[in-house]
Amino acid sequence: MKSEGIRKNNSSKVKLSEFEILNSFNRARQETNDEIIVPGGDDAAVISLPNRLVVCADIVVEGVHFSREYFSLSQIANKAVVVNISDLAAMGSTPKYLLAVITSPGDVDLNQLLTELDLAAKGFGARLIGGDISSGKDFSISITAIGEIDSKRRVMVRSGAIAGESIFVTGPLGGASMGLKLLQNQALPQSSDEKDAIRAHLEPNTALKAGLLISALGIGCAIDISDGLLGDLEHIAEGSKVGINLTDVPIARGASLSDALNGGEDYELIFTASMPEQILEAFKKAGLTAPYLIGECTAMPDQRHLFGKTYQPKGWQHFN
Repeated sequence: MKSEGIRKNNSSKVKLSEFEILNSFNRARQETNDEIIVPGGDDAAVISLPNRLVVCADIVVEGVHFSREYFSLSQIANKAVVVNISDLAAMGSTPKYLLAVITSPGDVDLNQLLTELDLAAKGFGARLIGGDISSGKDFSISITAIGEIDSKRRVMVRSGAIAGESIFVTGPLGGASMGLKLLQNQALPQSSDEKDAIRAHLEPNTALKAGLLISALGIGCAIDISDGLLGDLEHIAEGSKVGINLTDVPIARGASLSDALNGGEDYELIFTASMPEQILEAFKKAGLTAPYLIGECTAMPDQRHLFGKTYQPKGWQHFN
């Protein structure tokens, strides 16, 4: 499939006006630079980066990841971009380029959607350089994100945790889960906490600056929280063959402990480090909010302790 340059699928259901919109979008973004050799709109874009490439992909699907009952098109585009930028952040990667593949049921303003995707990408210093579009029953946006990381830096991976290291999280958890419940219950926000929770769900952000900082500090293990604290910690425990002993959980105001542990879509980062004092000092010097020290990795791979009691890993999973 043609993947670079926003291109029209040959389905007869895609109107010519959409073809014209996409051609206009590509023509407006034909500029090249030292990295973009061939811009979007051709059969493929050609880019040249001096460092290691970091590539990830994620998809948001209507009815699974968002509902147009309460998401605006701008918010849908932002979420599609954020879930990918968050993965790059977990690798300590600087976002560079995005490709978007859109399936539209025919009632989506594609011109606005492409504009919003482009704006969201630029908000993280990246550029939307291409993709594909097709008609289909379900509205979805699949994005491939390309970043780069200094070839001299240690790569942060889920399997990089070491027994004895402290476990950190970059921010409070559970707000997005609480916000989703409020929206599903059609509850009007009655407090600033509820308004913040709804905003956390509709307009998620990433811990990109924190990811770049900890990468520069030589951290070896990080993961973003998309499926819930316990679920994503399990990826670290299994990948690194360490146990988990949690002694604290930062909870967003108004959210429950369950929201924080299992809700997901907070897009904060979990990372492990051997020198917690230096980590806190580095965040302070960088002008970033201090991360929360929530526990430690242990040498007992089967250990899963929360406040001194054994817990069962949960978190969001598809196909359950």
